[in-house]
Amino acid sequence: MNIIKLNAIDSTNEFLKRLKRETPLIDFTVVTAEFQTKGKGQMDTVWDSESGKNLMVSVLKKLDHLDVSLQFYISIATSLAVYKTLKQFIPEKLAVKWPNDILSDNYKIAGILIENSVTGHQISNTIIGIGINVNQLNFSSAIQKVTSLQLLLKAEVNRDLVLNLLLINLENELSRVIQYDFEALKNEYESLLYKKGIPTMFEDHRNSKFAGIIKSVSESGKLTVEIENNGLKSFSLKEIKFL
Repeated sequence: MNIIKLNAIDSTNEFLKRLKRETPLIDFTVVTAEFQTKGKGQMDTVWDSESGKNLMVSVLKKLDHLDVSLQFYISIATSLAVYKTLKQFIPEKLAVKWPNDILSDNYKIAGILIENSVTGHQISNTIIGIGINVNQLNFSSAIQKVTSLQLLLKAEVNRDLVLNLLLINLENELSRVIQYDFEALKNEYESLLYKKGIPTMFEDHRNSKFAGIIKSVSESGKLTVEIENNGLKSFSLKEIKFL
């Protein structure tokens, strides 16, 4: 493992991608930064973080040509790693919001951005970006329902401790992907899903609102929802959102 610590950067994911193009990197090269000027979240959203307060980390993981149809298991493994890390600080009211946000009592505390390198139908390596709100107390009014470890625990948290625990858990969970432990990974992930089995309001990409019950997640990462009078339907990330 090689850990590169930076003060300020546009994005840890972008820095690691550039570095990978310029020089050979060992497996599990890690980049952290005190501040990101262009931090990214899912679907081109902005990851807003106060300088020196939170954990922003990107990890290069080399894979033995994982079939692209199995790429969601990288997301599952990463979600479990972040969940288990936070569980050591806040044991209650944690959940994984599909596809890979981590919530504490309905408030977002961590997010994940995964970018795979694909050749043909196989993934040769992946860059996993993780943001965890650690010691930030005030957030932009434009960001709703967000929290941090310090807000929850009423005490400052050592970010290096969070990083060390995270990297241990991430190595452990990604090794399960390499070992093709897919059924157990998927079952564990589904057991932690936010709102699973509970009637929930959604909105689809046509802006139509409807009630449904989350039943499962497919191997490809689609959310399977049971809709009243309409049976089971599967949605990709851009096709549905929680209300």
